[in-house]
Amino acid sequence: MEFFRKMGVYTKVHKSQVPPGTKLITTKWVDTNKGTAEEPNCRSRLVGREIKKDERPDLFAATPPLESLRYVISLCASTQREAKPHRLLTVDVKRAYFYAPVKRPIYIVLPDEDRLPGEEQMVGRLNLSLYGTRDAAQNWSKEYTRTLTSCGFIVGRASPCNFYHPGRVLALTVPGDDFTVSGPEEELTWLADTLRSRWDVKATILGPDTHHDQEVKVLNRSIRWTASGIEYEADQRHVRVVLEQLELKDSKPVTTPYGPQEQGCPRDQGELLCGAEATKFRAIVARLNYLAMDRADIQYATKECAKRMANPRDPDWQLLKRMGRYLKGAPRAVISYPWQGKDQEISTYVDSDWAGDKSSLKSTSGGMCFRGSHLLKSWSSNQQIVALSSGEAELYAQVMGAAQTLGMISMGHDLGEMLSGIVYSCLLYTSDAADEEDSVDLGGRRII
Repeated sequence: MEFFRKMGVYTKVHKSQVPPGTKLITTKWVDTNKGTAEEPNCRSRLVGREIKKDERPDLFAATPPLESLRYVISLCASTQREAKPHRLLTVDVKRAYFYAPVKRPIYIVLPDEDRLPGEEQMVGRLNLSLYGTRDAAQNWSKEYTRTLTSCGFIVGRASPCNFYHPGRVLALTVPGDDFTVSGPEEELTWLADTLRSRWDVKATILGPDTHHDQEVKVLNRSIRWTASGIEYEADQRHVRVVLEQLELKDSKPVTTPYGPQEQGCPRDQGELLCGAEATKFRAIVARLNYLAMDRADIQYATKECAKRMANPRDPDWQLLKRMGRYLKGAPRAVISYPWQGKDQEISTYVDSDWAGDKSSLKSTSGGMCFRGSHLLKSWSSNQQIVALSSGEAELYAQVMGAAQTLGMISMGHDLGEMLSGIVYSCLLYTSDAADEEDSVDLGGRRII
């Protein structure tokens, strides 16, 4: 509360000053342990409870795609052979929303900790954005955009959360209140000092020297600097929570998250899970869905589990437990970004299965986007149209791969690079339909 008073987050006013029809927003304390049980790192935050009950597109705030972070890492790893190799700067703005003035009248119920005797009829009129109010993220977005553009950054066109400074060669992405920047060390130091003069920040430079950090956390992902490149790893806590919820600590691991027996299992067989079990099923799948953004090895299996969230049944629970047994044997997955030259081409590899879903007969599109040897994005998703042939299913996968490639090219342009793209696809033909020089015989069929 002392910090609230110091910042002037709100001004106490009498209830009579609240305009008619204006709803008072209640508040609550949210406590979060960002560490572990052994090494706790507890945060306590007062948030507003402004419930979304109507559509307000004017309050929208953009969020960059996760591949923006990977692209910045790739950009840094691709400059180590240059005269001025890049380093990675991470900036965590503490209590970021409190630096963003409100744009509309908002009144909150005073927290008990700040209600003095005789203030029973007092409420708080917000001066700064409070976590939990619907336009807080938008106000913060305007604040950091104004700050960065005043320093010479250019706002990205594909995503307004990506920025590039042409004079200082800085590529920056902002997911929430975390800034990740690739650039020469002296320029990163300038940016850190500039932001530190305006906000309360924690700035860390990742690099190879003794005065650099070798590991940082961004969005709870671990980013490590090694002798051969930069490593990116998902938050390991999700796997531990899944194994605990599935009670698989003493079970034997399996080598694949999805097997042939699950492939042919219809979704309408077996008993429906009861209310508590269905809720638990959905919670675990939602956590796996978040984890799958960083782990291509479980994306297909997670997608199959997600299709069963509406009406989960007993066989679906067994499918989920198989995923848990796989994660027990493979609890960690690290994406490596080895040192390489500046590759100006996005290479996308796509494939599809034809009618892989035996219930709906829909196919699956899968693919990966690379910049050189650096993975930027991977996906596994259902095709919305029932393909009538394997060639049609492959065409839909290629179209999606082309769209993702164009997205990567646009993102690269936002971060100061001009790129080209190419989509590779695996097509199967009969042995007499392919040119001998461009194909390989695979048991009577040829892969092109």
